[in-house]
Amino acid sequence: MNHWSMGALVPPAAAPTGISVAIPRAGRRPALRDFRCNPWPGRTLRVLLGHATGPGRTLRTLALCLILGAGNLAAETSVFDHPVTPASREALLAAAQRIASNPVVSGDFIQTKRITRLKKDFVSTGDFIFSGQDGVYWHVQKPFPSTIIMLSDKLVQKTANGKTSVMDAAGNAVFQRFADIIQAVFAGRIAGIENDFNLFYLPDGEGWRLGLVPREAAVRKVIAAMEIQGQRSIDSFRLTEANGDLVVYQFSGKQFPAQLDETQKQLFKY
Repeated sequence: MNHWSMGALVPPAAAPTGISVAIPRAGRRPALRDFRCNPWPGRTLRVLLGHATGPGRTLRTLALCLILGAGNLAAETSVFDHPVTPASREALLAAAQRIASNPVVSGDFIQTKRITRLKKDFVSTGDFIFSGQDGVYWHVQKPFPSTIIMLSDKLVQKTANGKTSVMDAAGNAVFQRFADIIQAVFAGRIAGIENDFNLFYLPDGEGWRLGLVPREAAVRKVIAAMEIQGQRSIDSFRLTEANGDLVVYQFSGKQFPAQLDETQKQLFKY
């Protein structure tokens, strides 16, 4: 398991977004014309047109690809093209305040880890609890059960067979910094991260997107960038590693209790 990810299955790799048209060699007339486009990542629209098909249908097919592709390109505007300015900083702080207003967030997650050299995605699922007072509880259900508890000064790992290991943050500066970043992000503490990251911000419909690029060269050797998307709370968290690998966390089924209940409090004990 990679140091920065918390979770592993293998779905097919996503197809590139774009349009491709099979063009015959000069002097040859193919039995079918093959038009394909990828208006959504991982989804291919393919239309086979025979000789009898008129130019109207051909143009309609290409128009559909162009429309869908253009919509996808608009949705994929990079947040990293929008550094925080005095004008956008107010909106960023308002988004952070909405996150900070949730003392506890619980729900489900899907983690997708893309290994570039293998050209494969590994997926794990589970549930989580974030508590501004207690820390982060991360429970992987599939494919291999495990639990990670991130406290202010310790990292606790539990396996399915009951084995528990505890890492003291005092002896691991890298973990301590990473734990601080994760908890600051979930708590909406912008002041806790802006000294170490260049910030980028972009409104996204009713929500927002926040980009973070490490200032220190030593950190950039591990983390190239992070992107967070959300509304009332964080909906997705995308971490790009320096080697090109990618980890994406998607959160759903979220609840916002005022405090942990007794069962949840026990989860943070080890």
